[in-house]
Amino acid sequence: MKQKITPHEKYIWQIFDDNQLRLLPKGNKVSYFSNNSSTRYMPSNLINSGTHTITVPENLPTDILAKRGIVSGGFAEHTKGYYNSRRNKKFTDVLCVVRGVLSVKYDGKKYKLRKGEALIIPPNRLCDSYIEVPKSNLFWMHFKNNAYWNRIFGSEIIIKPLARFNDIHSVMHVYLNEVYGKHRSMIILEALADTLAELVKGEFLPNQRATKQEQREKLAEMLSRVAKNPEKKWRSIDVANEFCISVKQLDEFCLEYTAQTFPKYVLKTRMTIAKEMMKSKGLRWLKSQKRWGMQHRIRSRESSKAIMGRRPVIMTARNGA
Repeated sequence: MKQKITPHEKYIWQIFDDNQLRLLPKGNKVSYFSNNSSTRYMPSNLINSGTHTITVPENLPTDILAKRGIVSGGFAEHTKGYYNSRRNKKFTDVLCVVRGVLSVKYDGKKYKLRKGEALIIPPNRLCDSYIEVPKSNLFWMHFKNNAYWNRIFGSEIIIKPLARFNDIHSVMHVYLNEVYGKHRSMIILEALADTLAELVKGEFLPNQRATKQEQREKLAEMLSRVAKNPEKKWRSIDVANEFCISVKQLDEFCLEYTAQTFPKYVLKTRMTIAKEMMKSKGLRWLKSQKRWGMQHRIRSRESSKAIMGRRPVIMTARNGA
């Protein structure tokens, strides 16, 4: 289906086709690193205009970033109402929050990314990202859909904190200033492009180097930590980020080891320990529940019936406590 770009009183630009729906509200600003095919479908009245809604640099003698497989990139300041639903075919989309919050939805689940956290969307994966706060700042890059970068990023959507966020952000900022400068240097831009590509590769390549056996061993250690610290607030997204895998991959590993998804394993572990505490300490059940906080206490009371065959009785002044 051919792309359709239509005006709207709320949005300065909106585009939709079979693979994407993108809404750009008023007040958004996007600065591109390159003036190439990725910017040519945009309304000309928004590019390098007085409002500076979308800025692109003058063409370079050669597309420095494209030589390294970086199709496009830049910085964006998005306001509430920004929405991008896409299934990219030609590139892996990498977005990282600099300030504010980026809301994300994929595989039926919602997440919120904050400063230093990145979203990686491989080719042909459907993902929505949008802004629900007044304003958020991001940097982003599109990496060519080829064997080299696909090996580095993998085929699953990933949310992870960037270990070298400050370095990557700084290099991108310097590149932006240089490419828009009056006396820009190709030598400096080439060096910055090399540095950026190496930083990104170093951030994600270890994910692919780890063998499946190594991942299993690390996961087993993590499950042991859960058993030793059941009161900790274990979130699937946090654990997945720690191992640089997706939540789906985390659940797959847990299913292989325990026949349960990660959240169910955590809950079952808590209830098993709570059951033993009730047997040995009776009314101290209430105290044991406080270790896990009110949220876990309520959840455990509802779940204990399935594990123990009955709900725990919490004694109060009314029933004789």
